[in-house]
Amino acid sequence: MGYRTTEIAEVVGLSDRQVRSYVYAGLVRPERGPRHEYRYSFQDLVLLRMGSRLKRSRLSVRRVAEALLKLREQLPAERPLSSVEVDTLGRAILVQDGDGVWDPQTGQSYFPFSLRSEEGGESAEPQGPLPVVVPLPIAARRVAQTDVESAAWYERALALEEGDPEEAVDAYRQALALDPTDADARANLGRLLHAQGALAEAEAEFRQALRYDPDHSTAVFNLGVALQDQGRFEEAREAYRRVLEIDGRFAAAHFNLATVSELLDDRPSAVRHLSEYKRLLSTP
Repeated sequence: MGYRTTEIAEVVGLSDRQVRSYVYAGLVRPERGPRHEYRYSFQDLVLLRMGSRLKRSRLSVRRVAEALLKLREQLPAERPLSSVEVDTLGRAILVQDGDGVWDPQTGQSYFPFSLRSEEGGESAEPQGPLPVVVPLPIAARRVAQTDVESAAWYERALALEEGDPEEAVDAYRQALALDPTDADARANLGRLLHAQGALAEAEAEFRQALRYDPDHSTAVFNLGVALQDQGRFEEAREAYRRVLEIDGRFAAAHFNLATVSELLDDRPSAVRHLSEYKRLLSTP
């Protein structure tokens, strides 16, 4: 009869809710059991396992589902999805097999690459946009090569964050110049600006991130912190509440809600959220 939702969620490392999200997105089409419950096939399991791995890169369920559905269409019917490797580079979803590397959503092909120093050793970080090959039909339409270039700047910014945060800010700005819709880059840029004391600029970046990804829990949380640090406690409280609507297990949001509730003379809420924060910390 197949796997039930709870069973397949445990196998692939997703929550029941996330598994159902992939059903609603059309990635998997489970059968119905005797009680009208979902029953998933082994092929569904393969797709959801891929989705779980890609979801760790903080891509939306819709984007992951669209990419895997396109990939399934592109492979011959007799060829299983397990025959290819699917991974992410920044926010780009790429597929690799013996014939090359490509983006299943656009059909764009890429060079498999290895960045090396002049001495022949591996380079510690990308020094600029990654090499790219554009198929002739795409080149003829003058499609911009921004996805992979933006991803290269994003990865460079991540590598620079700890050692040179100012350079990391510049790298995130380069990524956003190529892809203004990258919510992860905006959230990270906002965090670095906040650390530099530029609270208004940080707030603007968090709000822009949420414009493109309204359920970006980290961006909402950091927006709350920026508002709290500006003394705008009511707005901060609303932001933290929104975080918990997205992810009820976001412990830090409970802690900060307890803090701003205390500042707003809402003692019962402060006690409740502090208790929930402690409970989540003690729960495996």
